[in-house]
Amino acid sequence: MTKPGTASPDVFWTWFETAEPDIRAGFETLSSLSIKAPQVELDQGIETANVLMTKLAKAMHTFDKRIHPFGGMAPDGVIELVFTAEADTAVFPRVFSLVAAAPKLPAWRFVPLKQAHNTGGVQANGITLDFGDVEYLLAREDGETDILLVVDQDVTADLELFDFLAHLVIEAHLGEYGYATHVDTIAITNRHDIDPDWLDDLKSISALTSEFPQELPN
Repeated sequence: MTKPGTASPDVFWTWFETAEPDIRAGFETLSSLSIKAPQVELDQGIETANVLMTKLAKAMHTFDKRIHPFGGMAPDGVIELVFTAEADTAVFPRVFSLVAAAPKLPAWRFVPLKQAHNTGGVQANGITLDFGDVEYLLAREDGETDILLVVDQDVTADLELFDFLAHLVIEAHLGEYGYATHVDTIAITNRHDIDPDWLDDLKSISALTSEFPQELPN
């Protein structure tokens, strides 16, 4: 079992403030990189991103090896650095304590856990689920919440991949905290494989957030 590191939050943030100019420059370079850039520039961008995240991860792991960096330039021009526990609820208090100790830096926004976003879609291994094409059924019984996603694709073509995508869809809509704390099971199926009597009960995935509390713990 992975254990927390031995350093205090201040150790990470002292390191971060020292390394901040170089880290900020790296993120700014990546944000200015066009997808139409020559392949050599794209490859260099990927290498820069890998180096950045490796440096950040190593520094975070002095505090807790279960916390990982995720982020980039936000639309408002601020660099958004997300501290994710990869949905491990046991680590959430550690994430909150680390972010609570963050310094106030004008170029940065430090975010505990992945936040919800309900535009676009998710993709993996060449398969995409557009949010506009996903519907769901939700069942609550004996204190458990189960969600069935319904799509037009043939999910039997790769059940493991579509199951992974289904979890990404739920995390995207509920955020890391809601996904990890409020949902018990997630499944996905093709529209033609569900009971016809259920079709009228299907809801657009955009309505999912209204089914759950949105607040994070203090």
